[in-house]
Amino acid sequence: MGCSLVDDDPASIIYRFVYPIVTHWAWSGDGWLGQSGYQDFAGSGVVHLTGGVAALVGAVILGPRIGRFGPNGRDIKGHSVPLAALGGFILLFGFLAFNGGSQASISKAGDAGAVARAIVNTIIAGCSGGITALFLYRSGLFGPRSKWSFIMALNGSLTGMVSICAGCNVMQLWGSFVTGAIGGLISLIIHTLLPKLRVDDPLDAVAVHMGGGIWGLIAVALFQDNGIVYGGSLEVLAWNMAGALAIIAWSGGVCVIIFGILRLVGMLRVPPDMEIQGLDILKHGEPAYPADAWQESQYNGSTKTEDGLPRNLCKYKEIATRYILIIAIT
Repeated sequence: MGCSLVDDDPASIIYRFVYPIVTHWAWSGDGWLGQSGYQDFAGSGVVHLTGGVAALVGAVILGPRIGRFGPNGRDIKGHSVPLAALGGFILLFGFLAFNGGSQASISKAGDAGAVARAIVNTIIAGCSGGITALFLYRSGLFGPRSKWSFIMALNGSLTGMVSICAGCNVMQLWGSFVTGAIGGLISLIIHTLLPKLRVDDPLDAVAVHMGGGIWGLIAVALFQDNGIVYGGSLEVLAWNMAGALAIIAWSGGVCVIIFGILRLVGMLRVPPDMEIQGLDILKHGEPAYPADAWQESQYNGSTKTEDGLPRNLCKYKEIATRYILIIAIT
């Protein structure tokens, strides 16, 4: 997503105004979804679909980063895979507490079993989502045949965990595996589709949260105990789809107003020259990612020396040569 001039104002409105309404609908005792057949134990719809829709609206109204699309457009890579890995693992670990903690009790009869089931299903869905995304991306089904992508596996795993949120307390282990695997597939589909629509989503927030959220609401109706695959009724699916449409309309509508107003008054995005130079330098006087700290020979265009060795191995050749000379002399 491009550089936003407003630090937290859209986010503060979303978590103070958008989320509480949806939460009341589904999780309070007198909300219209909570009193119906809507089923969303840990928030595939309430939490993730709400945020994913906000991310989509924000990405569309803010617009793509400079240089992302157009005749000379390119895929702008992230700055640090290790930092992405750290953030991803924090999220993966947090899912265990969030989904297990959605039971909201541990002292009553049956609580321990429900919490354990939720956590185990969350782990299985995350694993199957990550493995599915890893192998499908490697296969070339979503573009040219690629390498083993850690980032795609990470996003697939997160999508699997988002997908299982709605039904982690009521699914058998095989159901959580299938739910996560399809979640990994969905993450790749949306990851591939959005750039074709000229929507710039650097974090794959739409794929992970919106895609996984919608699928999670469907999956719980299919695979829960006595669900559709067991010959159950369509009631949960119908109410979950009604809830999904209401969430999309509410979250999307409010975010269109928020981001639209900010764009109209010129407070949504920094000027192009500031975006190109970087707010870290302009606002803080120091680069967040100093070029000298990460530029290595394997990342620039000239990676070979005259004798054919990679430049980053030349120093080791020199050290080895000197060592051999010392051995010969002694």
